[in-house]
Amino acid sequence: MPDDYYSITREPGVRPDGTVDVRLNGTLDIGARPGLHGALAAVAGEPGVTAVRVDLSEVTFLDSEALAGLIQGFTEARRAGLDFAVVGAQGLVHRVLVVTGTLALFSATAPAPGPARALHPGR
Repeated sequence: MPDDYYSITREPGVRPDGTVDVRLNGTLDIGARPGLHGALAAVAGEPGVTAVRVDLSEVTFLDSEALAGLIQGFTEARRAGLDFAVVGAQGLVHRVLVVTGTLALFSATAPAPGPARALHPGR
């Protein structure tokens, strides 16, 4: 049974620069970890992908289990030779990434944002 308090959306297609966008929404907790890891692992295994960009601009809560899912996705992407970036984190979610040191980790190889989608900074 799918959970209705969060969603994971892989944007259709691969951008011309090889980036795939994954948009997360809602409350990411222990229940989100398996789906998050699975979605990111699937993207990392797609042909023609050079970078994974995870948009957290619509995430309102992120616990340690969901963070572990992001770290697993990061690890798999890097093993596959892909860049991996987490963008758009705000409020509590941004604070969790800063305090855990993962914001710097996830931002180290950030691909440039695409022209088709604004990140809503400051929201």
